[in-house]
Amino acid sequence: MKNKFFKQLLKYAKTETEQGSRREKLNESPLLRELYDWNIIAIYNNCRVLNGRLFDSEDKLLSNSGIYKEEDIAYFVNQETGYHEDNFYGTMYIQVSKKTFVAISYSC
Repeated sequence: MKNKFFKQLLKYAKTETEQGSRREKLNESPLLRELYDWNIIAIYNNCRVLNGRLFDSEDKLLSNSGIYKEEDIAYFVNQETGYHEDNFYGTMYIQVSKKTFVAISYSC
Protein backbone atom coordinates (compact mmCIF):
# COMPACT_ATOMS: atom_id res chain seq x y z
CA MET A 1 0.00 0.00 0.00
CA LYS A 2 2.75 2.46 0.99
CA ASN A 3 4.74 2.00 -2.23
CA LYS A 4 1.59 2.38 -4.34
CA PHE A 5 0.73 5.63 -2.52
CA PHE A 6 4.21 7.07 -3.14
CA LYS A 7 4.08 6.22 -6.84
CA GLN A 8 0.64 7.81 -7.18
CA LEU A 9 1.74 10.89 -5.25
CA LEU A 10 4.87 11.41 -7.34
CA LYS A 11 2.96 10.82 -10.58
CA TYR A 12 0.32 13.32 -9.49
CA ALA A 13 2.94 15.86 -8.49
CA LYS A 14 4.82 15.62 -11.80
CA THR A 15 1.85 16.29 -14.04
CA GLU A 16 -0.82 18.97 -14.11
CA THR A 17 -3.24 16.96 -16.25
CA GLU A 18 -5.93 14.51 -15.13
CA GLN A 19 -5.83 15.94 -11.61
CA GLY A 20 -9.37 14.89 -10.73
CA SER A 21 -8.95 11.12 -11.03
CA ARG A 22 -5.52 11.04 -9.42
CA ARG A 23 -6.62 13.27 -6.58
CA GLU A 24 -9.52 10.94 -5.81
CA LYS A 25 -7.13 7.97 -5.53
CA LEU A 26 -4.80 9.94 -3.26
CA ASN A 27 -7.71 11.08 -1.06
CA GLU A 28 -8.26 7.42 -0.15
CA SER A 29 -4.88 7.28 1.60
CA PRO A 30 -4.93 7.34 5.42
CA LEU A 31 -2.63 10.36 5.44
CA LEU A 32 -4.68 12.68 3.22
CA ARG A 33 -8.28 11.62 3.82
CA GLU A 34 -8.51 13.54 7.13
CA LEU A 35 -7.41 16.86 5.66
CA TYR A 36 -9.91 19.58 4.81
CA ASP A 37 -7.89 20.84 1.88
CA TRP A 38 -4.49 20.00 0.41
CA ASN A 39 -2.36 20.91 -2.60
CA ILE A 40 0.98 19.71 -3.87
CA ILE A 41 3.23 22.75 -3.94
CA ALA A 42 6.69 21.40 -4.82
CA ILE A 43 8.95 18.43 -5.43
CA TYR A 44 12.32 18.56 -3.69
CA ASN A 45 15.17 16.42 -5.02
CA ASN A 46 18.51 15.62 -3.35
CA CYS A 47 17.19 16.33 0.16
CA ARG A 48 18.93 15.17 3.29
CA VAL A 49 17.91 14.47 6.85
CA LEU A 50 20.28 15.60 9.57
CA ASN A 51 19.51 15.27 13.30
CA GLY A 52 15.79 14.82 12.61
CA ARG A 53 15.59 17.90 10.37
CA LEU A 54 14.85 17.96 6.65
CA PHE A 55 17.01 20.08 4.32
CA ASP A 56 16.68 20.71 0.59
CA SER A 57 19.56 20.40 -1.92
CA GLU A 58 20.75 23.93 -1.09
CA ASP A 59 20.81 23.21 2.68
CA LYS A 60 17.69 25.28 3.33
CA LEU A 61 15.78 23.99 6.36
CA LEU A 62 12.39 22.62 5.27
CA SER A 63 11.17 21.05 8.50
CA ASN A 64 12.62 20.91 11.98
CA SER A 65 9.70 19.12 13.65
CA GLY A 66 11.07 15.60 13.21
CA ILE A 67 9.49 12.58 11.58
CA TYR A 68 5.83 11.60 12.02
CA LYS A 69 4.24 8.31 11.04
CA GLU A 70 0.70 7.55 9.90
CA GLU A 71 -0.08 3.92 9.01
CA ASP A 72 3.39 3.14 7.59
CA ILE A 73 3.83 6.53 5.89
CA ALA A 74 6.64 8.59 7.38
CA TYR A 75 6.67 12.32 6.76
CA PHE A 76 8.01 15.64 8.01
CA VAL A 77 5.70 18.53 8.84
CA ASN A 78 5.64 22.24 9.60
CA GLN A 79 2.32 23.02 11.25
CA GLU A 80 0.72 26.22 12.49
CA THR A 81 -2.40 26.75 14.59
CA GLY A 82 -5.19 29.12 13.57
CA TYR A 83 -6.06 32.26 15.53
CA HIS A 84 -8.74 30.57 17.67
CA GLU A 85 -6.69 27.36 17.88
CA ASP A 86 -9.52 25.43 16.23
CA ASN A 87 -7.83 24.74 12.92
CA PHE A 88 -4.39 23.73 11.70
CA TYR A 89 -2.43 24.38 8.52
CA GLY A 90 1.05 23.81 7.24
CA THR A 91 3.23 21.77 4.93
CA MET A 92 3.92 18.04 4.90
CA TYR A 93 7.02 16.64 3.24
CA ILE A 94 6.47 13.04 2.14
CA GLN A 95 9.46 10.98 1.05
CA VAL A 96 8.72 9.26 -2.25
CA SER A 97 12.23 8.00 -3.01
CA LYS A 98 15.61 7.99 -1.28
CA LYS A 99 16.26 11.74 -1.58
CA THR A 100 13.00 13.03 -3.09
CA PHE A 101 10.18 14.64 -1.08
CA VAL A 102 6.82 15.98 -2.20
CA ALA A 103 5.65 19.10 -0.33
CA ILE A 104 1.90 19.29 0.36
CA SER A 105 0.25 22.35 1.84
CA TYR A 106 -2.81 21.50 3.93
CA SER A 107 -5.47 22.75 6.29
CA CYS A 108 -7.72 20.86 8.66
